[in-house]
Amino acid sequence: MMEYTPTDQNETGAVDDASSPTESDGPAELPVDIEEDDGGVAESETKDLGDGEDACAAPADLPEDEPSGDGHDLPEEGNVRVVEDNGYTFEIDEDTDTVTARGTIRRDPASRKGMEKITPDGYDSSVDDKGHLIAALIGGSPMEYNASAQNRTLNRSGYKIAENQEVRLTDEGYRVDTEKTKYVSHKGAKPDAYMVNDTITAPDGSEKHVYLSFQNASPAEQAEWERIADETTPQTIAELSDPLPENMTREQYEAYLDEVGDDSFKVKDEYRF
Repeated sequence: MMEYTPTDQNETGAVDDASSPTESDGPAELPVDIEEDDGGVAESETKDLGDGEDACAAPADLPEDEPSGDGHDLPEEGNVRVVEDNGYTFEIDEDTDTVTARGTIRRDPASRKGMEKITPDGYDSSVDDKGHLIAALIGGSPMEYNASAQNRTLNRSGYKIAENQEVRLTDEGYRVDTEKTKYVSHKGAKPDAYMVNDTITAPDGSEKHVYLSFQNASPAEQAEWERIADETTPQTIAELSDPLPENMTREQYEAYLDEVGDDSFKVKDEYRF
C-alpha cells in the first residue's frame, strides 16, 4: 500500500444551591459504608441532604464483555465496535465497515479455517482474492472483520511485500508495531484502499516509521485513472517544492524527476533499516 481517552468521573455528585444545607438544617450526612453483602461487594447507604433526594447515585453495573466470533467485544465508542482478537485490536466502523487493526507483528500463524465460508462485500472471484487485513501468517484470524475483497494483484504484490518485510524484520529481532486500515467509503462496498502505518524498533532502540497506502485496484485501472487525471489537470505545475523554473509543464517535470533518479516507488525499500 502506498503512502499511508479517560474521563475523570467525579466520584461524588454535585449539590446545587437550592438543596445546600443551611445552618438551621444542620450538617449534611455523608454516605455510610456498611457490611459487604453475600456476594462480597461492598455497598453504601446514601443519606438525605434535607430535600429527600440522594446526593450520590449508585453507579450502574457495567456489562460483561461478550465474545464475538473468536474475538471479544470491548465497549463501543459511538458507532465504532472494538474487538480484541488473537493479540490484535480491531476498530470496526459500523456505518461504513471501515476497519483499523493494531498490534505487534509476531510469528504466530493462524488457521484459515472458516475463511472459505466468508464472501466479503464486493467480492469478484475473477479479479479479487479473499484478503486479510492482518495476514494469517502473523496471527490474523479468519473473522469477517479481518477479511475483505482485495484486488488479486495488490494482495499478491505490494501488500504481500509489506507483510513479508514485517516478518523478515521480526525474525531479525526488530519489533514491528503495525496499524492497518481497510477504508470503505460506504457500507456494502469493496474497500477503496488499504493503509499501513508501521513503527519499526531496532534492537538498539532506534526507530523508523513506514507509511504506505494502496488503491484496491489493478495496475491497469490505476493507469486509466492517471490518464484521465492527466487530461483534466492543468499542464502548468505551480508551487513545486523544488527550486525549478516557473511554468514548467508536466512533461518537463516528469523528465526532471527521471533525471534526478525519482524511480517508481518500491515497497521493499521502505523497510530497509
